[in-house]
Amino acid sequence: MIRTLLTILAVTGANCLGADLLQLDGTPFLPTVPVTWDAPTDALPNRITIYQTVPQRLSDMAISNVLAIGSFKRTDGKLSKDGKTMRWQDATKNPTRTLEITPGLGLIRYSNNKAIADMGAAIHDVPDERATEQLALDYALRVEAATNQLAFHPRFGTDEKRSHFARDGKATYEDIVAMRGLMFSRQIDGIRFAGASGRGGFAIEFGNDAKVSKLHLNWCSLKPVSEEQTATPSKILSWVQNGSAVLSADSPSLDEPPRRLTVKKITPLYLGGIAGESSKRIYPFALLDVVAETGNGSNMVFYLNCPIISLQRNDR
Repeated sequence: MIRTLLTILAVTGANCLGADLLQLDGTPFLPTVPVTWDAPTDALPNRITIYQTVPQRLSDMAISNVLAIGSFKRTDGKLSKDGKTMRWQDATKNPTRTLEITPGLGLIRYSNNKAIADMGAAIHDVPDERATEQLALDYALRVEAATNQLAFHPRFGTDEKRSHFARDGKATYEDIVAMRGLMFSRQIDGIRFAGASGRGGFAIEFGNDAKVSKLHLNWCSLKPVSEEQTATPSKILSWVQNGSAVLSADSPSLDEPPRRLTVKKITPLYLGGIAGESSKRIYPFALLDVVAETGNGSNMVFYLNCPIISLQRNDR
């Protein structure tokens, strides 16, 4: 409730200031001290493209490949009530393999609960890090995720470890990897989508014998709508100062009011649609690394999400 109220206040405040800016979800950051700029700007292009998601059709080859991963037959799928999603599951009392495909949105969700060893069961032939990366790229190609649009830095591991009693003459425990996975954000024009993969990207996990335990694809078709001028550092600072920026979800909280704030790094990102959203525009924004100098002489880094373009009237 408090978070929702703060978001409403942020939107209202931006409108009162007359700024036609992307309204980002999060807690508004209202600095009480001046904010200065000390960040390289070479990561920020002079102009940036706004995209629109459009209906698409997953190819027969991509659908056949993901059906083969789950050992499903095309004819066994059931259509959802809204007519947009096909669903499959194994014919057991408690299904362990499930698959959902929404072709028009470029969505694939597959899971196999039995691919990962149960607690206490034997763990064997889980791929190592190098093999996991190669397998991930191979499966990405199978579902036709363009590998030149996968952001490799940063990428996110989803390893699951189990404690195991090692009988080596001592009562010691060691961690064994029961599942190893990777999540890749999508990127367009060299600018990645925010988040690990849920707003655009590819995620996969492997269990025993390198079997796929999870495969998620969020890969909508995009068309360019317009190309916009990015804001200057002074304009971005003014938006931070007037409360148009919000705290990033990954940002630590400030324990005490800072004496000085300095932007040290700017990273442009795209705000992709959450899986299942359609007819959505894909807007750019920026992640700001901000150093707060506190009264005790120490520094703390926190993160802000901030607009980097002014929206035109037909973009609102």
